[in-house]
Amino acid sequence: MTDRKVNRGATLARARDFILYILIGVAAVGAMIGWAYYQAKTGGPPDPPMKWFAFAAVTAIAFGYVIKGQRRNWRNPKFWVALGVLAVGHLAMGIYVVWRLSAFPLILLGALAGGEYVAIALCLEYLVPARRES
Repeated sequence: MTDRKVNRGATLARARDFILYILIGVAAVGAMIGWAYYQAKTGGPPDPPMKWFAFAAVTAIAFGYVIKGQRRNWRNPKFWVALGVLAVGHLAMGIYVVWRLSAFPLILLGALAGGEYVAIALCLEYLVPARRES
């Protein structure tokens, strides 16, 4: 009976994750279609704004891996507040810098994401002491 409950919980978690992945994909495709429609309606250039996609990718990779690596702190409100403050700072500085760039060399994407991951993780280790797992 216990094994059956554990299996059921794992199955529900996989189904929830699958639905979440589908929703994220639909949102990404919807955003691209919306952007293309807007560009066509306003007569904008058909080329996608790669520097903004690169910034979004760096942000998603860096914060995604930090959140995944800090699973033990997910129930700690201090973790989410610190992460939110770091995200606001990251977005403010990133938008300012990307706005001023004429182009973003995509070859730097990996180094930037890795460096940001390390910086965010170190800030969180300082701001939110690690919880001991029981």
